[in-house]
Amino acid sequence: MDTKKQYLKIAHMYYVLGLTQDEIAKRLFMTRQKVNQVIHSLVDLDMITISVNQFEERSLALENELAEVFQINQAIVAECFEDESDLLCWRNVIAAAARYLEETIRADSIIGVTWGNTISGVIKNMPFRQKNRCRVVQLMGVQNLDEPLLKSDEIARSLSEKLSCPCYMLYAPLFVDSPQTKKYLLKETRILKVFELIKQCDIAVVGIGELNETSSLFRRNLIDTDLIQRLLKDGFCADVNVNLIKENGSYDGNWLNDRIITTSIQDLKKIPNTVAVASGSNKIKAIVAALNCGCINTLITDNHTAQAVLDYYKHSKG
Repeated sequence: MDTKKQYLKIAHMYYVLGLTQDEIAKRLFMTRQKVNQVIHSLVDLDMITISVNQFEERSLALENELAEVFQINQAIVAECFEDESDLLCWRNVIAAAARYLEETIRADSIIGVTWGNTISGVIKNMPFRQKNRCRVVQLMGVQNLDEPLLKSDEIARSLSEKLSCPCYMLYAPLFVDSPQTKKYLLKETRILKVFELIKQCDIAVVGIGELNETSSLFRRNLIDTDLIQRLLKDGFCADVNVNLIKENGSYDGNWLNDRIITTSIQDLKKIPNTVAVASGSNKIKAIVAALNCGCINTLITDNHTAQAVLDYYKHSKG
């Protein structure tokens, strides 16, 4: 989010929604002092008179509604024209996510990252910065993919290069053959140390996957059609960090979890700011499920997807 839009969002929250400075600071992961400074600068910057001027009304309204409906800290909605394709909107979203991370990552942040085309695109869009006190950690096991830049270890390495900081790899496979193999690997000292660092993350950057034959899990040959059908029959429809989720946000009964080495939903919930980046007409149900799950603090999407998510949620509630 650029500075102007952030200032206007604060103005909207304070003067239109009536939030306190403390409430705004918590939602936007800022200090109360910073919020106070922004509010006192709004008149001089000609952003307010009696009402908020010049803000992108549609996207701000969607952002606030998403945050209120799903009880998340904030949503960031990238603007797309009515006739723009999912691909063009996706590019706007990853650009917005890159700007957000550039502004949000502190000098000493610990950032966890996952895998996939969207997260890879976000990192590629970020500028190089000297933040060598930061640490980047891989949130999920290694994937044997033909496209290295989509793998979580390569994405973690790429972000660490952008920030000029250390990178910590989770050197274990994402999928293992049996629950016994998973238990054995999780006793390894090097793997345990990475999971301890993950618990110290203040930011996690994740995608949201749909559970069908267009998903990354299927297209990367990590699950097959029969497995998808079994999971769908059990009510699962989405994944966050390869944690499977049902539409109502439940993740109970995930028998596949015994064979997956990844940061759990429970641990994602403990990270102060888990940032989900997702867009596209094929991901509406998956985004709703992820938001219902309660592990997302910040959602970054586009206005078409945002409206569709809200419409789908309202329709599902009758």
